[in-house]
Amino acid sequence: MGEDTQTWQLLSEATVLLLQSLLRLPSTKEVTVVDGRVADGCLIWMFASKALVKLIMVRRKDLSSHLAMIIESVSTSSASIALIYVDMLVDIVRNCTLDVLNNWRELEGLLKCICRISRDISVSLVRCLMPVISHRTQLREQLLKSVKGSLLDSRHADAVVPILMLLFRSFSKRPNVVLGSQMSQSFATFSSQTLQAMGYKRKTDDTVCLEVIGLLKRCLTQWTPTKMAVYLGFAEEGSRNSTMAGQCLDMLLSHATTGELNLET
Repeated sequence: MGEDTQTWQLLSEATVLLLQSLLRLPSTKEVTVVDGRVADGCLIWMFASKALVKLIMVRRKDLSSHLAMIIESVSTSSASIALIYVDMLVDIVRNCTLDVLNNWRELEGLLKCICRISRDISVSLVRCLMPVISHRTQLREQLLKSVKGSLLDSRHADAVVPILMLLFRSFSKRPNVVLGSQMSQSFATFSSQTLQAMGYKRKTDDTVCLEVIGLLKRCLTQWTPTKMAVYLGFAEEGSRNSTMAGQCLDMLLSHATTGELNLET
């Protein structure tokens, strides 16, 4: 059928159900992910996922139900099949961004439990949904609420910190870097200066960005697994984005020069 949109539209709902059933077939072949995308896996899964994405894109009026199906499948399937569904979501968000934005409420339930999903799946989900999350304050607030609820649980640190880094990156405008020595040691002032250094002008979303910065700083005072996740996140971010590297180093410098809390007084 190729790119014949009209032919794809003629396919019935039964075809959608058939493709979904193909994705539930067992397979022992490992799914290979390269640069964040599924590059290899069970041939039946690969065929079914590509065909299903094409069907969803040409039948956008039914996107709400299709999003619900994908989200449920991500939450209930094995890790390998979940990665296939995440890869499908990447294509859908990329090609139907406005339609996904209009159906943003379908994503709320997913973000409520995002930190309880395995790290690879949860981080990949947030990364692919960030174009939508960045334009819906309600989704950002829900994601932040979920992160705060899991922040003190060391079992979820490896997922919480990368999600915080994705949120932090979403506010960056790649501006000139403000040196750590120029940053105030007062957290409130430091956070405001970080916003300015990121090129972020104060508006209704500035509170969310300030909270993200505050949570990252708080992670640096937590137990070793959480601290290690922050350091690894900063290192990964710095290798990708020199501007963000400056902001990460500023936070580390601010943390290092903050006086120890005297618990005896």
